[in-house]
Amino acid sequence: LQWKDNLNNTILPKPNKYYYPLYDSKGRRLPAVTGRNQPPMYTETLSESLALMITSLSVEMEGKYYCTASYANTELMNTSVIIKTYVAITWTNAPENQYPILGEDYTVKCEVKADPNPTIDWLRNGDPIRTGDKYVV
Repeated sequence: LQWKDNLNNTILPKPNKYYYPLYDSKGRRLPAVTGRNQPPMYTETLSESLALMITSLSVEMEGKYYCTASYANTELMNTSVIIKTYVAITWTNAPENQYPILGEDYTVKCEVKADPNPTIDWLRNGDPIRTGDKYVV
């Protein structure tokens, strides 16, 4: 049983964990050990299956992944899983307080960014605003 990415690369098992003490026997702080960070993606045996573990999903990891299995000396079987990433909604230009001039036309600012693109709805006092309607505040 193994996992492969969309480029047919085998995803490796989780590396062994090592314990590195923070202090020596005299209580002095030891220098930090670097270069032992957990990979962003690895496989791990959970009960009787091999799980694909993603520690920090990024947009670049989106795609089709394959889980392959076989009995000894038999045909390889596989199934695929599609991983789609979503980028959370971020307010890019939506000031909470906006100050239009009384009697003049004004465009209320509310710009957002997300992937996939979000649907934006406007409400006034909890009621939906229909497209093309004009309101006097």
